Amino acid sequence: MHEKLCASSKAYVSAVKAALRSHRREIAAEIFERAIDVLSPDFPDPTCKSLIVTHGDKPLENMHVQEAQTKCLTLESELESVRQEAQNERSTLESELEYVRQEAQTKCLTLESELESVRQEVQNERSTLESKLESVRQEAQSNSSMKKNVRRLDTRLESLAIETKDSIKELTEVSKENSANIKGLRKLQILMKNQTTAAATAAAVTPPPTGATASALSRPLMGVRQRADFTVKVTADKRTPSIYDVQLLPGGRLLLADYGNMCVKLFDTQVSSLNTENRHQCISSLDSFTNPLIISL
Repeated sequence: MHEKLCASSKAYVSAVKAALRSHRREIAAEIFERAIDVLSPDFPDPTCKSLIVTHGDKPLENMHVQEAQTKCLTLESELESVRQEAQNERSTLESELEYVRQEAQTKCLTLESELESVRQEVQNERSTLESKLESVRQEAQSNSSMKKNVRRLDTRLESLAIETKDSIKELTEVSKENSANIKGLRKLQILMKNQTTAAATAAAVTPPPTGATASALSRPLMGVRQRADFTVKVTADKRTPSIYDVQLLPGGRLLLADYGNMCVKLFDTQVSSLNTENRHQCISSLDSFTNPLIISL
């Protein structure tokens, strides 16, 4: 605004000076009046305006021309000072603007560096969180497989516990059967030992057979003195008895090999008080033999 004002004032002042030099008083007065009207808001000068108004139609004297020139010079000096102040203010504003621009640029660079550092931190944090998430996902899969294995092992343990209970029951039954078999074998061993001792004693006290007695003993036995009827089937038999061999033991005991039920039975003779007929009762039974048992004494 000041520059426009200065340029307009300078142009009008130059026009006034040129008109005064060419002695064109009317034109100079009119131009000068216009310059005063334009410059009056910022530089009021009632003397110059009254000079134009009073002597507008009269010839200007040299004194008035000199005063006008003086006023013009004064206006020019004031315009120059205004121009200088405007130039100084413009320089000040430009320097302040440059300072503000540099400061804004510095702040922008600082903000960009901070933004880049924050972006890098966010990227690092995101990478860390993604790695943690992946490890958590893998751990969850591992825990899931472990849970499946645990459930499978629990089921296996339950089945093994049931199988173990069944096996314990079977082994207990087998142990009971084995204990009974052991008892029967012990009894049989005692009987065999007693029979061996009795046979040895009888052989020691009995003279050897001679003559007709020897030939009679060598012939097949045709009959027996006593006959006893009894049943060889006992409660534990699962099939019909099939007697493979029979031995009479001392004391009236009878040893049978039952191939049908795969066992050896020991019977004892009991004499009833009402009847002299022999009765036999099974007192022991040995089970689980694989081959037919041939009893020979």
